[in-house]
Amino acid sequence: MEAAAVFCLLLLLATTTICSSVYAQQTYLRCVAKDRDALLSFRAGITRDPQKLLASWNGQDCCQWSGVKCSNSTGRVIKVDLRNKFFLDDLYGPQTPMDTHYPHGMLGKISSSLLALHHLRYLDLSGNHLGGVRVPIPKFLGSLRSLTYLNLSSMDFNGPVPPQLGNLSRLQYLDINNYWSVNDYNLHSEDISWLERLPSLRFLNMSSVSLSTIGDWIQVVNMLPNLRVLHLVECHLVFPYTPIAHPNLTSLEMVDLKDNRFTLNPTYWFWHVGTIRHLDLRNNMIAGTLPEAVGNMTSLEVLHLGGNQLNDVKAKPLKSLCNLRVLTLWSNRINQDMSEFLKELPPCARGKLESLDLSLTNVSGEIPSWIYKWTDLGVLKLSSNRLVGSIPLEIGMMSKLNKLYLDNNQLTGSILEEHLANLENLEELDLSYNSIHMMIRLRNNTFSGSIPVQFTDLGHLQFLDLAYNRISGSIPHSLSYLRVMTQDLQQTLGNPLVWSYERPANPDIYDLQKYDDSLEVVMKGQYLNYTSNIIYMVGLDLSHNNLVGEIPYEITSLVGLRVLNISHNQLSGKIPEKIGLLRLLESLDLSWNELSGEIPPSLSDITMLSKLNLSYNNLSGRIPSDHGLAVPWQQRSARQPFPCFADCRGAPCAIRLGLYTLIWHEGKQPNFD
Repeated sequence: MEAAAVFCLLLLLATTTICSSVYAQQTYLRCVAKDRDALLSFRAGITRDPQKLLASWNGQDCCQWSGVKCSNSTGRVIKVDLRNKFFLDDLYGPQTPMDTHYPHGMLGKISSSLLALHHLRYLDLSGNHLGGVRVPIPKFLGSLRSLTYLNLSSMDFNGPVPPQLGNLSRLQYLDINNYWSVNDYNLHSEDISWLERLPSLRFLNMSSVSLSTIGDWIQVVNMLPNLRVLHLVECHLVFPYTPIAHPNLTSLEMVDLKDNRFTLNPTYWFWHVGTIRHLDLRNNMIAGTLPEAVGNMTSLEVLHLGGNQLNDVKAKPLKSLCNLRVLTLWSNRINQDMSEFLKELPPCARGKLESLDLSLTNVSGEIPSWIYKWTDLGVLKLSSNRLVGSIPLEIGMMSKLNKLYLDNNQLTGSILEEHLANLENLEELDLSYNSIHMMIRLRNNTFSGSIPVQFTDLGHLQFLDLAYNRISGSIPHSLSYLRVMTQDLQQTLGNPLVWSYERPANPDIYDLQKYDDSLEVVMKGQYLNYTSNIIYMVGLDLSHNNLVGEIPYEITSLVGLRVLNISHNQLSGKIPEKIGLLRLLESLDLSWNELSGEIPPSLSDITMLSKLNLSYNNLSGRIPSDHGLAVPWQQRSARQPFPCFADCRGAPCAIRLGLYTLIWHEGKQPNFD
């Protein structure tokens, strides 16, 4: 009995050892030679590989090669992913010759050796230049019958789409779009009935494939019951006016038909597909009014109707769209007061709407203060309308705002820090072509860190006051982007008592209205209050911080400045030689820094200057002799550094030398005795 038990135990151990050995062989027996040879033949057809995706294609185990995946059970190649991951960078990068149009993309041709990959399920070659003039999509790809995923997009193929693709009966994803090609390559098809043989298809993108001769395309698409995503952008579609008798698109979630130039009919099939969540009809020729049928699309989250010719658009048909996140209506005609239009938007979507584009829609009236109730709005575009009044302070409560476009309206008043303080996600702000002035006053806080470069993106910024903070780092070199500060507003706008309603030639200068706003400015050593002439107060105050480095030469491009105060910092180097370009300066304070070198002669060109403070620096030389600023330099003691604080408008005129104040009348030199 014991002998039998021992025998059974030994047999069990032997069986386990044999099974483990077989499993180990299966685990490490990876690549099938036939598949490896097929991939090597494909590699031979590639003449350029900038990303070196094929650099690892050597050795025996092709399953370890970059972009290749094998089945764990059979060792057969089931996936080849060689897409150009930098395609968008190539697309929007610098122009290059045609043969290097995609700098990161492979160049060559697709080898028919891929036919040996009988188990291949996934093939992505998108964004590579494997097509070209007179190079069609290879017909033999229709013989890869195991494919469930095929992406040949943006490969610059030309000619007809091969109907052999209809043999890929297992296909779930098909992308052959040529939309992003900048070359004159033309994919086209006169018959897409082969799509009916792809019953498992869930994703279809044939954008920029000309389908202009196909009148029954929707009947074909209707035979794809599992279709969820449909992109037919810029396909020159012909729209049939007869509705589908038996709609079969019960899974469809996204329809993208933009750039097809078709007109609209209330009976169109998509109005009655309740599963659609994303509908894009931009840049067509849709006219008339918004069909009531859109209210049937209760699952709709994204509705793009911009770039059409709708008239008297009302939000009432949208009342039942409680899931709406994005609404785009630009370039249609709403012809309504903005408050009234917003009231008609579905109240149930207030906590969901993320993007609203009403640009060029002829909305009028004021921006309602209760717009902040649309709490999730990240994008708000109201450009080129007839909006009036001031921008409500409540807009500063919309903390998720990322883009705010209010340009080309008739808005007035000021943009203050209260408007922007809570907009921590704001990246794009356009207020051009309005009667708005922007004043940011953040003095006497505890802000630390460097000056945000984003400030210099605010081309409408007229006055920036960051004094008395803990700001460190250097002054940004991008100051020249502050476009309003680079303009002489008084010369451009004329007399402040003559209010112009004409569009100025310069897009960064605004139409004028009479302002009731006021601004308190530290200037000429005292607090001054600006009211009706606030539009001319252009200033930059960075004093009393911890700024280091040199004064950037770009500061001399801010020729509209009336006030420049960067005193009480740790700035070093020389005063910019062309400081005299700031001819409108009335107050210049560079004191209490570590500036060195001589005072630039161009300083005498600033004829408007009434207050000049250069004290407590390491400057040398003479104050320029023109315009009554002639003062010889004398270093009296460590307590009496270089002057000066000058008041040279009218008589008497005063120069402060450390502890000494000298007074003389115009045309007379001061006496140092």
